[in-house]
Amino acid sequence: MRARDYYINLCRPNKSAILPITMANKLNNSIWLLDTILQNQPISFKGIMHKWEISSQYDGRKMSRSTFNRWKGYAETIFHINIKCQEGGQYGYYIDEDDQINKTNDLRIWLLDHYHITSILNNNIGIKDKILTENIPSARNFLYEITEAIKKEQTTQFTYKKFELPEEETTIVGLPLCIKQYKQRWYVLLQKEDSDIRIYALDRMSNFTILPDIHIQKIISNTDITNYWKNSYGIFTHHDKEPEHIVLKVSHRYSPFLRSLPLHISQQEIATHSTHSLFRYHLCIERDFIQELLSNGTDIEVIEPLPLRDDIANTIKEMLAMYEK
Repeated sequence: MRARDYYINLCRPNKSAILPITMANKLNNSIWLLDTILQNQPISFKGIMHKWEISSQYDGRKMSRSTFNRWKGYAETIFHINIKCQEGGQYGYYIDEDDQINKTNDLRIWLLDHYHITSILNNNIGIKDKILTENIPSARNFLYEITEAIKKEQTTQFTYKKFELPEEETTIVGLPLCIKQYKQRWYVLLQKEDSDIRIYALDRMSNFTILPDIHIQKIISNTDITNYWKNSYGIFTHHDKEPEHIVLKVSHRYSPFLRSLPLHISQQEIATHSTHSLFRYHLCIERDFIQELLSNGTDIEVIEPLPLRDDIANTIKEMLAMYEK
């Protein structure tokens, strides 16, 4: 199996986790076709054939109309999209606008990004020591099993150990609702037997198993799951909190970074000056957000709300006192 066939596999320590090569090829071809249409839409069948023959996946076989239709069907089924053919004017294929393929946190965009990365790495394996990536060890910790449990709505059980209490182990039973990647770790949102909803890090799990004879009725809708972190930054949430309006003064040097990669979906640039810009947010203030603000040093200043500004100031004073000892 070639290197590019592996990136879509949710790896486990044993070979059973690896998808059959036919399934891998289906997904690879579907991703390639979807990405080609997105990047060039509307694009004719002749144009798609040309893109295929100059792509890194080209295996010497020209694309027939039946092959295109088969890949098109795979892409529409796998990614829940409609690939339409433009009638009148410039003939070509395009993605139906109703499918909202460019929305934030869309798994389809994540797959497309990783397709590009994998293609680049596959073509440059000879300089692997000059391409440095981030390690995500929790991707190897039960990610395959959890995604299977989510699809089948199966109850799971695992042993959990918190970093702050390394000597204590707790047995957790619950229904996995969704998974989320954050800062090189994977997390699972879990509905416990008492209907309490909690988040758990995969790299702190052990003894994972599925309990086929125990059924937990899901109490949260798919829409609610999608919007679970809508008002949050990071992984921690307290749904009893109300979102607040936050204004940050960001240095001229750092403002372009926020424009290209917003801190939160609610980000708005409300003023631009020669020395700084003002960005407004609407979210719940949690530990992850405060840590992000502090990590940017003097490039970010909290303007409002005042309680958050005071909390940041007090933390900075405590840090300064610690270093003045």
